Amino acid sequence: GVKSIDKVKYAVLENNGNLSVFNDDSDYPLPLILDGVIDYKTLKEIKKDYEWLIDLLKKKNIQLDEVFYAFYTNNKTFIITKNEFRS
Repeated sequence: GVKSIDKVKYAVLENNGNLSVFNDDSDYPLPLILDGVIDYKTLKEIKKDYEWLIDLLKKKNIQLDEVFYAFYTNNKTFIITKNEFRS
């Protein structure tokens, strides 16, 4: 739905080959985990806590140290594991 690249604020090429495009600051992805390290500032900003994040990882059967990048946008969490990143 984007007609011009100058309207794109941020884009992510997902491990499944999909391209997620964000054209509004409210859609901007907030980093939750980068290379296994939790961004507590983001957790506070989205009004979530450590337990919420760890529970989410457990439900997906992912260990914290396996996460290359996880971000939160539009009330959804996206997780890219180190194995998926290297593939």
